Amino acid sequence: MVNGYMEQLVKEITTLHKVLTKYLASSTVHSIMGQVLDATNDKLGEEYKKVEFKTEEAKKRYFRDSM
Repeated sequence: MVNGYMEQLVKEITTLHKVLTKYLASSTVHSIMGQVLDATNDKLGEEYKKVEFKTEEAKKRYFRDSM
């Protein structure tokens, strides 16, 4: 089962890609999307490091989601 926040994040990034490809050259889209994905990964990594687990199930789900 996928967490809602991750579904929403993927949906928004996909929408951004679709809009950018309508108006920009593919090399520009590639560059922008690379930056977006790098920033997203960095921010998720920072936030994941702050997580404190209350249950073993929560810890398992965390590792499943972060892979």
